[in-house]
Amino acid sequence: MALVERLKLIQQAHRWDDAEMARRCGLSMRMWQQVRAGTTRLGHRALRAILQGFPEVGPEVLSYLAEPTAEAVA
Repeated sequence: MALVERLKLIQQAHRWDDAEMARRCGLSMRMWQQVRAGTTRLGHRALRAILQGFPEVGPEVLSYLAEPTAEAVA
């Protein structure tokens, strides 16, 4: 399962709004909304913050890091 999809499921399961999910991920609400929408990728600092809040998503973070970026494909 993809990282963002897993985080969305966690958010839904706990019935957290975007502000609460962003806080728990260590992100700004704007950043979380952009990640959810697929308009931005997470950097290493953001991934570290997410792992601190949700260590159970470690395998998804590793998969996320292995995904090719637009720069790598070009």
